Amino acid sequence: MYLSTNNWRDIQRYYESCFTKFPETGDQIFLIRSVSPNLIEGRAEDGTPLNCFLHQEEDQEPYLLDYILPKKSYFEYNGRACLLSRIPARQYKRGLSADNTQIVALMGDGSFEKLTIDFPVLGAYIQKQNFRSFGEGISHSSVALSPRIALTKSGHLFVDAVRIGHYDYISKTITTKHKAFKRELEEIMQRTNEEIKIVFK
Repeated sequence: MYLSTNNWRDIQRYYESCFTKFPETGDQIFLIRSVSPNLIEGRAEDGTPLNCFLHQEEDQEPYLLDYILPKKSYFEYNGRACLLSRIPARQYKRGLSADNTQIVALMGDGSFEKLTIDFPVLGAYIQKQNFRSFGEGISHSSVALSPRIALTKSGHLFVDAVRIGHYDYISKTITTKHKAFKRELEEIMQRTNEEIKIVFK
């Protein structure tokens, strides 16, 4: 969407009170607080004010706001695996907000805790994620093993927000009834060079 004065109402509708990125600034995140006929106001993660003047319709190259909402994925934040996902509802917002996105933290006991969407947690999401091994799970409340798989300290194994089985840290055995995830689990083991037995029950 071009940032011009003639479509400021659309910009307001789609991006006001949302987190977003601009193509010119890479992975830097901005919060758009308000949109007026001539100006977008907000701030960056480091507190730097955002004052983006909207171009007149006759300007040759107005700024472009082209933000794609992030994909569902686990990532780590504050020592826990967190899952970012879209809220399955019709929403007009094109920037990221609590209306169209949710982030939950996987707790050590297998429960989930909803997180507030803010700069620190989004900053953790956009960083290059180093996914962990099964063995590392015992030392953390929960760990992200891959974009869609996480493990808790108590051994609960999740695909997205669905518990699919249990991992025993002593016997190094996964017990699950979901054969459909065998390939993904084996890919994690291959990456981490771990010998783990999978038992289907």
